[in-house]
Amino acid sequence: MQVRLKIESTDSATLQLDDKPAEKITEMHLEGVGFTGASNGVIESPDARRTGAKTLSLKLIPREGMLVGRILATDSKTVMLPYVLSLNRASA
Repeated sequence: MQVRLKIESTDSATLQLDDKPAEKITEMHLEGVGFTGASNGVIESPDARRTGAKTLSLKLIPREGMLVGRILATDSKTVMLPYVLSLNRASA
């Protein structure tokens, strides 16, 4: 699955999953050297589609020239699905 993270400023960023429209990232914070935030979207996996997990929580840290970390996809009840994420910098 292709993921695009676009950070415009300290309070403006979006997350795009595959060819779906980009979603605003909210609740952005720095945790040490890490970046956290929340967004909406559907991870294309059987579990995420089956459970309706559409709320995404991100946590990324810089490592070896990339951002690495996880996305937790949750529903409104009890589902929490972890996905590993590695992002390379791309030119605009």
